Amino acid sequence: MSSLIIETSFDPVAGPKVYGCPIKSYAVDGATDCGLTEAIAFGALRQSSAIEELTVAVSKIVRLRQQKTREIGDCVATVAEAIGSMDTKVDNPDERFSTIDAAKLKRANEILRKYGINEMQLNENGQVCYSVAYKQQTDVQLVLDTENNDLQQNMNTLKNLMTKRDNSYAVASKVVDKINSTAKDAIRAVGR
Repeated sequence: MSSLIIETSFDPVAGPKVYGCPIKSYAVDGATDCGLTEAIAFGALRQSSAIEELTVAVSKIVRLRQQKTREIGDCVATVAEAIGSMDTKVDNPDERFSTIDAAKLKRANEILRKYGINEMQLNENGQVCYSVAYKQQTDVQLVLDTENNDLQQNMNTLKNLMTKRDNSYAVASKVVDKINSTAKDAIRAVGR
């Protein structure tokens, strides 16, 4: 297998060169005859736009994960409330039942079902016993901790994307300013 080697260089004034010949015209996404600065500006704006789209998608993920974390946190609080409502004078943990509103426990089960987490087993009165509630609290707290870690990672990703987007827009803006400055200088030179 043979390889092709192309000699390239970059001159700060003339721009890139191939075999010592300056490249004067560029084609960027179908726009032909672009100069180097226009091509760089267009590329930076395209990159900024792509990063912006990714930023929007990640921010939606963050909002959904925040909602999920909030709802699962509410479930943990409901289970803790159920455990706190139990009569501690009863020796057998399986005979200790919650005394909180059954609707709260049912709502917690709906949320758990929504996110694919095992539901609590409630008795016919909508109450939960201590051993089930204690295990549920441990299991749901583990899910909540995992979700919080994932949320933090998503938020860091979002922050990094926003920084990249801002930097990309800044590069594009500087290049466009340079183009405008060069055009103004050329117009002034012609007017003299």
